[in-house]
Amino acid sequence: MGRVCISGAGPAGMTLGLLLARKGHDVHILESMKDFHREFRGEVLMPLFSQMMNEVGLLEKILSADHLKLQDVQIFNEGKALSNIRFEEICKEFPFAIWMPQPILLQTLYDEAKQYPNFKLSFSSSIESLTRQPSHLQIDIKRGIEKETIEADLVVGAEGRWSHLRKITNMELEFESYGFDIVWFELPRPADHPRSVQGFFSKEGNFLIAPKYPDLLQCGLLMPKDAFAKMMKSGISSMKEKLIHSHSAFKNFAESLEDFSHFHVLQAKIAFAKKWAEDRVVLIGDAAHTMSPIGAIGVSIATGTAIVAADIMDAAFASNDLSDEMLSKIQKIREQDVRRIQNFQLQAERTIQTGATWRRHIFIRLLPLLVKMGIIQRLMKSIMTLRSGWKVDSR
Repeated sequence: MGRVCISGAGPAGMTLGLLLARKGHDVHILESMKDFHREFRGEVLMPLFSQMMNEVGLLEKILSADHLKLQDVQIFNEGKALSNIRFEEICKEFPFAIWMPQPILLQTLYDEAKQYPNFKLSFSSSIESLTRQPSHLQIDIKRGIEKETIEADLVVGAEGRWSHLRKITNMELEFESYGFDIVWFELPRPADHPRSVQGFFSKEGNFLIAPKYPDLLQCGLLMPKDAFAKMMKSGISSMKEKLIHSHSAFKNFAESLEDFSHFHVLQAKIAFAKKWAEDRVVLIGDAAHTMSPIGAIGVSIATGTAIVAADIMDAAFASNDLSDEMLSKIQKIREQDVRRIQNFQLQAERTIQTGATWRRHIFIRLLPLLVKMGIIQRLMKSIMTLRSGWKVDSR
């Protein structure tokens, strides 16, 4: 059995840790935060996620936790409905998207993992340095003012787009794209609000509204890169005006604003690491392939890589082969799918961003026809559901 240290207790890290512990390996997850609290991060789980969790026998456990099921995706232009695409058109097996706050998802995975005595999770802990020995990796851990050294056979970077392990091991990015920000905020949810993901095009900009568990609406304004920082300098009145003119649901919220403390900015970055495995260090999730918020599929894609990584690592330990060639199979299996979805996100970004008016106008005009012909549904299915070959026999 192998010893694996995972840096980061996000969805990818927790999924990998749980699956490895279930296979009998010793797992130690290090999480720099003091708990699972995460705000506005990876809360929509598309049918792809449900399919993968079902394959590894975890879906029933996840659906037993608190969540909302979203029924469809609605698109509007200047308040006029353009399309309504139901998830049952995308995936008959799991005709819904799950809205689950990330702390609930992570706690659910943890509750399942901690039944294994070979699983350990340490909060407020991070990797400070890494030394490669012939027979093992020596990992120096920082816990506040305390320090500790542990040994592992493999170390995994699952800390997200700002991966510290990727930085200290000099595992370079092949590319990085950053075109816009999403500015998130929350409102009370009316009792009659549909369980829909709603996207709006308007002269004031583009924005999203969706139900959030238990009784909120999560709203996001799409803004050009750094535009929010400039707005903050000009004062809260400019944000109030923008919200009031964007949607009637924002009016009371906007009028009550006194500062920007209710807003959280997510940089919509897309990035891809050149190598995901090198000298017993493996990157997964956003550390290896950062996804844009477009399509709300980041957690699903990260989880897919974690599942593949668990199979490859298990096979590597079974064959006593921790070579780069063996561990690089994770990237070989996942790379094509990840690149395909990142390319889709880059193309979609060029269409929806505020400055691309001609692309957006063409898209808006054609959207009802594309939905009627089933083209949009097929596109969504290709992005939001499993494809054959996503996971192969790793032994």
